[in-house]
Amino acid sequence: MTHAPPHEHTAPSRYRARLARLRQKQESSFVPIFLHRPMAILLLLPIVEVKWVTPNRLTTASVLMRVVAAAMLWPAAWGGLADTPAVLWGAAVLWNLGGAVDAADGALARYRGTSSAFGRFYDKVSDRLLTLCFMVALSGRAMIATGEVRYVYIAMVYVAMMSASSVAKWIEIGIVAGRGDGDAGDPSERSAPARGLVGWLKYWLWSLRTVFIMTEMDLPLWGSIAVLTHRETWLFHYLAVITVPYALITVVLRARRLYLLDRPPAALETRAPAGASARVEASA
Repeated sequence: MTHAPPHEHTAPSRYRARLARLRQKQESSFVPIFLHRPMAILLLLPIVEVKWVTPNRLTTASVLMRVVAAAMLWPAAWGGLADTPAVLWGAAVLWNLGGAVDAADGALARYRGTSSAFGRFYDKVSDRLLTLCFMVALSGRAMIATGEVRYVYIAMVYVAMMSASSVAKWIEIGIVAGRGDGDAGDPSERSAPARGLVGWLKYWLWSLRTVFIMTEMDLPLWGSIAVLTHRETWLFHYLAVITVPYALITVVLRARRLYLLDRPPAALETRAPAGASARVEASA
């Protein structure tokens, strides 16, 4: 009977192998890239082989943490807890820890090759509902502080646009995958490539541009900062001016790509300049 070399059983080599397998998803939002996914990987490294730790149980733990955080942020004027530093910091910690655990469930499923239809449904639908809970709580805080109901309207528009953007994304991914046209229709669904130090530096520097786009994946960090600094109104102004228009643009761009997928190749070649048909097909 043969045995693996001793060095393969050492803790450093074991963790390096786990790390390589856990880095399987290419993120596209600022907070997941720089905070929640690194936290998720650190959380999973020592427990990824523990059998009773399952993706769906991680999703449940994430949901519970974020539900408690949203309840802690419920306005005191509406029967919520008093805005003490302990309450606000506790909510911020639970909100972001829940976001990290939310990133860990999918990473664990990919690591073990146990992704399931229900797990995807549970993860995505709970994220949408929790975003609604947090936006109701935050907009309520802003409305009570200012006496202006417009923050509730902004919150509802934000939730609607984030939901529409998510639906458009998954429809495109499903259609592209069903056609067998190559990679998934979104960078975050592609496997992370192997990178050296220079490659990681380039990736991190390029990813810094996403700091200006506050998707629902980024909301735990920026929402926590807004609450801790009592600047909830600033958060909603930013969402109205930057994030909602950005989400609308992404939906329109996805609609255009799907529209081009429905066009017969002959029609595309007829409309395209000479030598440009290949570029049109690639952009679709």
